[in-house]
Parts: sequence; C-alpha cells; structure tokens
Amino acid sequence: MLLFSRPEKRVDPRNKAVLVTGCDRGFGLSMAKHFYSLGFEVFAGCLFKDGRGDGAMELETMGSGRLHVLQLDVADDEQVKMAVKCVEEQTGERGLWALVNNAGLTTYGHVEWCTMETYKEIADVTLWGVVRTTKAFLPLIRKSKGRVISVTSWLGLFSHPGRSA
Repeated sequence: MLLFSRPEKRVDPRNKAVLVTGCDRGFGLSMAKHFYSLGFEVFAGCLFKDGRGDGAMELETMGSGRLHVLQLDVADDEQVKMAVKCVEEQTGERGLWALVNNAGLTTYGHVEWCTMETYKEIADVTLWGVVRTTKAFLPLIRKSKGRVISVTSWLGLFSHPGRSA
C-alpha cells in the first residue's frame, strides 16, 4: 500500500556543476559517473589522481569537457584550495551547484590497538575534511544557490565490535 506520493521533479543538469569527493572507488566513483551520465559537469576529487588510482584512470578515460578529475585529499588545505581554484576557473559566475562530501576513511581495531594517529587521521578525513571542503566551496555554492550533500556511514551512528576508530 502506498502511504504517500511525491511528484517526480527532475533537475535540469545543463549549466550545473557538481563536485564529488572520494571518487577513487565505491560510492564516489559511482556518483561521479552517474552525475556525468545525467548531463552535469562533474568535478571528481580523487586521492590518487597521479596514476595510482583505478577510479581516477577510469574517469579520465571517459574523456569529456564536462568531466574533470582533480587531485583532492580533503585532509590537505593546499589541495582543497587548488580544487577550489580549478572549479572556480571552470565554472566562473555559474558557481558550484552541488558539493557531495563523500570521502571517507575507516579501519578495523579495538580501542587499545588503534593509535591516536589512526584516530586523528580518520577524524581529519571524515569530520574535518567535510568542514574544510564545505567552508572552502561555500562561496561557489552560494553563487548558484546550490547545496551541500554529506554522505555518512552507519558506523557513525552505531558501535560495532572491532571498529572503534
């Protein structure tokens, strides 16, 4: 039984740019390809753009003026600044229609086994990386009256044995 219905509203992707972080594999890679297939201009932030990452290489082989693969470590202030500069140069007054904070990092280990460095590294990507990229891209998002989308994991809501970090 259908409890409620919502009319389908399609967004016109023409002249709209989307930045997705964490496009090396998984959800990020899939989202970048999906947004591209819908007709959006896509900026795919990859941690391993320099040839070590299969996701970056796959996206680069798609070859298009609407798909830009960026070197982007969301834990690195300089790389985030360079990504902002690149997006700004490509979009101009249009701005950025959407920022998808997808980059994430996790590890296995009980509390006693994980080092403080491990906790800091994970927080720098999954928490501070979201804050860093959102703050940096906010002026471009405001230009287009855009949106920020943050992808999270159920691990942030529920404890799981062996996944303390």
